[in-house]
Amino acid sequence: MSSALDALTADGTMSVDVAQIERQLRALWQRGGETISRACLFNFVVWCGSETDAERATAVISELTGRHPCRAIVLVAEPERADSRLTASLKAHCRLADGGRKQVCCEQITLGAAAAAVSQLAPTVLSLLEGDLPTVLWWRGNFLEQLSAFERMRAVADRVLFDTSAWPQAHRQLQRLHQTIREPPPPLYADLSWTRLALWRKLIADCFDEPPFRAMLAQVERVVVRHGGGPGARVRALLYAGWLAARLGWTADGARDRVRVEPCEGDDVAAIGIESVELRAGDASALVRKDLGESVAQAVVSMPQMCSLPRRQAFAPMTETALLSQQLDQVAPHTAYERALQLAVALEQTA
Repeated sequence: MSSALDALTADGTMSVDVAQIERQLRALWQRGGETISRACLFNFVVWCGSETDAERATAVISELTGRHPCRAIVLVAEPERADSRLTASLKAHCRLADGGRKQVCCEQITLGAAAAAVSQLAPTVLSLLEGDLPTVLWWRGNFLEQLSAFERMRAVADRVLFDTSAWPQAHRQLQRLHQTIREPPPPLYADLSWTRLALWRKLIADCFDEPPFRAMLAQVERVVVRHGGGPGARVRALLYAGWLAARLGWTADGARDRVRVEPCEGDDVAAIGIESVELRAGDASALVRKDLGESVAQAVVSMPQMCSLPRRQAFAPMTETALLSQQLDQVAPHTAYERALQLAVALEQTA
């Protein structure tokens, strides 16, 4: 961190008074003088379950604000703690601009709440939002386990970001998730598990660029998705299988009959996500497989009397910051995800 950023960080915590917070923020920017420019395009509310989680979120926010300037409001909700105080602290995230002559900064307000004070977070956040800007809620954790708090928070959000890959046994909660995100009035939802599948979706789509191979799609009779034992591996495999079934025009019953989502065996797959996907159509097949020894995936289509060269694609995992940045660049509803989730529910029920 630069010395200018350190100088712009408010000291300690304070009892929450919205007017006091706004005064502190004005003082924060005034101390920077003409060398500081404040930037804000949206409100970014982050729900955390512990101080450690909030520290990780703050590190991500510091990286994000260079591309996505915002007013970040980090909430540390610890309902099991004995004291019921609601506290706040302030800091700024800065980047050099104008050839290094000026710093562009974004503010972060961190609210800590314990016991009964957790219920005060939603109204306090509402008072701190930049009212003419959209609000994005990033829920770190499983909001299905905290539905009452989640419902209060999503009421102020235009978009909700979450990550089912970080949920224990997420594949067993897909039906509840599907029901929850369809409740009116819905904000726009984005699952980072779905974002992680972008390259897998592209790889299988690229297999059918050429018309002779594209004709195979109408004859696909079996889809097999194999996954490892890494965090969120099964839920991503189910979402991917659901997406494939939707793209092939299959109903839930058709997906149950023709799609298999299978775990891999062996010690070398304990940390991986999706291992392979295969589409079969009679004597023809399309296979995408991750190379466990290298950060690449290979895709090949096999058809009688046709020659197809394997395609190789680099396959590096995306950081949490990169996943969030990709989602913040998108504003359209995730209709493909919702359809994939609906079919993933049907597939998990047959497992």
